[in-house]
Amino acid sequence: MGTWISMYAEIERNGTWHLLTELDENSQEDEIYYGRQNYRLFAILADIRNPPVWGIMDSQPFDFIDSIRGLPQDLSPELDDRTRSPDSLDIYSSRSWLLLAEVLEFDWHGKVMVHEDLVNPAWVHLFEERKPFPFDKLPQDMRMIYDFDPDNGAIVRWTETYAESAKDFMEFLEKLKQYGDPSQIRLVFWFDH
Repeated sequence: MGTWISMYAEIERNGTWHLLTELDENSQEDEIYYGRQNYRLFAILADIRNPPVWGIMDSQPFDFIDSIRGLPQDLSPELDDRTRSPDSLDIYSSRSWLLLAEVLEFDWHGKVMVHEDLVNPAWVHLFEERKPFPFDKLPQDMRMIYDFDPDNGAIVRWTETYAESAKDFMEFLEKLKQYGDPSQIRLVFWFDH
């Protein structure tokens, strides 16, 4: 089944937190939301599933921003209602929050991780230890790149910055920066295990 993140943004106005929304193409308010399954990001944000261990050999833990904090006491009314519903008590665990300023101050581009895994020997030539995962070099018609049989697979290594490990989240952060002072924007999130 796996683990997923649900993340909402709040903004502080006049000492009160409000759910951050934007207008969609129909001039309707839409929540700012991030929801994905990226174990490397979970490890970096809050030490969840750290090390991520999504491959056979990759088991080194990531540095993380902070441990789980629980929900803030001054949660926006919209999120407070959502997290206190009877249905949410069984579904969501590991609830936390981070200021956008904290997330932006983290060294996403300076911190790196060397990954190691088993791949089909036909793909070994695509990997270089000091370079990122070779997505752009993979043939369109490729079959399974990973090899889960230690007797047949070949060990490869590649290096990614933390930002590369969480590329779509970096795009989400760029979007959030347009809404104001990062010390007045808060990311509230939980993990669905």
